[in-house]
Amino acid sequence: MTVSAAIHRHVRTIVNGFDEPSRSRMRMKMRHDRAAARDLRTAQADAAVRHTYHEFIVGRHLQRMGFSPEYNRPIAGKTPDWFDAETRLLVEVFSVDGGTTDASSRVISRMAKKLLRYAPTVRAESLSFVIALHGDPFGTFTQNQLAEVLKSCDLFAGNKDLSGVLFVDRPVEPAQQLAHRSFTYLTNPHATRPMSRSLASA
Repeated sequence: MTVSAAIHRHVRTIVNGFDEPSRSRMRMKMRHDRAAARDLRTAQADAAVRHTYHEFIVGRHLQRMGFSPEYNRPIAGKTPDWFDAETRLLVEVFSVDGGTTDASSRVISRMAKKLLRYAPTVRAESLSFVIALHGDPFGTFTQNQLAEVLKSCDLFAGNKDLSGVLFVDRPVEPAQQLAHRSFTYLTNPHATRPMSRSLASA
């Protein structure tokens, strides 16, 4: 089985592990991304396919940690990547790879956009808010670099609506990337609504 075939099989397994309506939303997103990649044949379209895969991996991890996340469930006019109504947890995902600027600049920019978009909803609905950052497979952006970025921007102290950041690391070897991801949770010590339990790998 090729790496690509193994990834597609892994995606199907993840999707089938969710109840409706998340399963249908996930399948619709997959069809949309694949059609765009086939028709447009651009790096941006290919990146969208990878990003959706990364979203699904985070959702599966949340399941394993005992949460009940729903994919793109509408809340207050927004459709976050994942929302757990029982624990009042909203999770947004983005990937480090891609882009023309350096990784640290991309991380700062994308986190700022996520915070700008979701902080008002998080505050109004009294939600815990976690941003999941999916690392690249070449080690160009590490957990230590993330910690440095958070410190240099004083991002935690300046964004009390952010409960924490989940860093998803993955190995360089494609054959190992399905089963060897690690999940590290960085808690915001200034959070107004901190998580009652960690999201790190058990």
